[in-house]
Amino acid sequence: GQPAAALQWLWPAGTSHHRSTPRAMVSAAKAAILSLLLCFACGAAAQIDLCKLPGDYPFPFKSDDFCASLDLRKPNNAAACQLWGFLLDLLASQRANPLTCVPDNRTDTLPKTRDVKGRYIPQPLPDRRTAAGGKLPAALNATSVLAVEGGSLNWLFKNIIRFAGWAPCEVLTGSKAPWRAPAGFRRLALLNLTQDLTADYNLTATSKSLPAVVVLKQGNNRARNGTCWGFVREAARPGQVVGGAGAAAQLCSGGHLVVLIRGTLTVAESKLDFTYNTVPAPEYGAGQIHKGFKIMADEFWDTGLKDVLTREFVNGPGAMRHITIAGHSLGAAVATLLTARAQKFLQEQCASKPAWQAWPKKQPLVTGVMFAAPHVGDSAFTQDFDARVNARRVVFEYDLTSQVPCTPQVTACINAVVNTSNPTGAWNYNEVGGELSFGPEDLPTTQKQQTAWKGLQSYNKKEYCASNGTTVFSLKTATHICSYLCKTSVYTSDTLSWCRLWRDDGVPTDGSGAYCLEGSGRTAFPLTPAFPPMP
Repeated sequence: GQPAAALQWLWPAGTSHHRSTPRAMVSAAKAAILSLLLCFACGAAAQIDLCKLPGDYPFPFKSDDFCASLDLRKPNNAAACQLWGFLLDLLASQRANPLTCVPDNRTDTLPKTRDVKGRYIPQPLPDRRTAAGGKLPAALNATSVLAVEGGSLNWLFKNIIRFAGWAPCEVLTGSKAPWRAPAGFRRLALLNLTQDLTADYNLTATSKSLPAVVVLKQGNNRARNGTCWGFVREAARPGQVVGGAGAAAQLCSGGHLVVLIRGTLTVAESKLDFTYNTVPAPEYGAGQIHKGFKIMADEFWDTGLKDVLTREFVNGPGAMRHITIAGHSLGAAVATLLTARAQKFLQEQCASKPAWQAWPKKQPLVTGVMFAAPHVGDSAFTQDFDARVNARRVVFEYDLTSQVPCTPQVTACINAVVNTSNPTGAWNYNEVGGELSFGPEDLPTTQKQQTAWKGLQSYNKKEYCASNGTTVFSLKTATHICSYLCKTSVYTSDTLSWCRLWRDDGVPTDGSGAYCLEGSGRTAFPLTPAFPPMP
């Protein structure tokens, strides 16, 4: 009955948030110059007033063509490199927001476990490679795919965001605020990223890591009240038919592994975001990949994911078939790499296992689900990825993070913090396939709210500065977070949608989750006066 009940599982209402103490800020002028890059490209949630910046730069701003607007594809672009250098100096000076813990105080209020058609979620996603002769298409039909998969994508995204909110609690509360696995799952592993949080955030206790990945197992390998947890039971052996006429041949409980990877939270992670020079990595596939993302993917693989896959898949053929690796922002980039590596690893392992060879159609299928994913490799890598991997790359057209590093190339730079120099003057990048793209007109909300979303595509300084409450944080949150929850919310019956930007029809801000970021403990929308401006 509480107004915020729909959000209790995500960000509990009324809880106190634990914060670390930030160091001194760099100059306001330098911060203002770089605030767009910091918020959109890195993922950090700085709140800086762009209106204090002399002149019109960076306005007018076009969020659907970020690379062109800053000429980031030009080899050895000195102006762009100067911006990168300032940005990385800013990060080194600890401008990122202090760590904030959002305790996971859920009671009985849980995310929806069924979609609007009554199907349990999350479901393992179908192998979309078959629609293109075994190769993943560059783009998928969003309407038809989301009609089947939208509920599962909504569940994955909400739980990634919930995990990201909780992650600093492990450090700030001394493990006194545990993260709870969603209904129907049990936690197999919690993987950390090594980094010096003590120095970066002036923490009193020594801390060298922060949770970044959680590995979950759906079900418990036992029938529940005579049925599996949410799925039709698969055949126990080749040729056996179970489930009745017309039943989807899916999996029984215990047959689905889900890996959730959060986005950027810290200074150290932001620096890895900008370590975008590419390196060969045959364990992930052909071509070259983003060095910073590889560093993170390597650590997660070596500290737990490989062991989980070996135990659950390789050493128990037939018991497990599906693994979904899902991430948002930085986590989506790492999910891209780990999906490629996991599929390659399992294929190699299956080749030497007689039990798998006797039942080839039941060999493990790895699916990557990447929300707002940065690009991770060159064309040789993406071609190899598309030939081997089942994936969904979910993209909102105005999200800057999904546009970088720029394709087909991004300028190479020399700077004081991260050296990305290259004799050619640029680094090559390409997009992996499986794209599910959507724009403001595709959001499941009113025409007026769609108009508000369209206003985020381009705006000038006068319009932006007319709203006293406007911050880059609001714009970044709308395009990088709320858009994905809004788009997928229609496939569940949750009131949590985060679709609204304008307060123009009397809908109250009562914690029900109608407005972008409403109920999270932070304010993004509505803004007064309205921004983008109402016509």
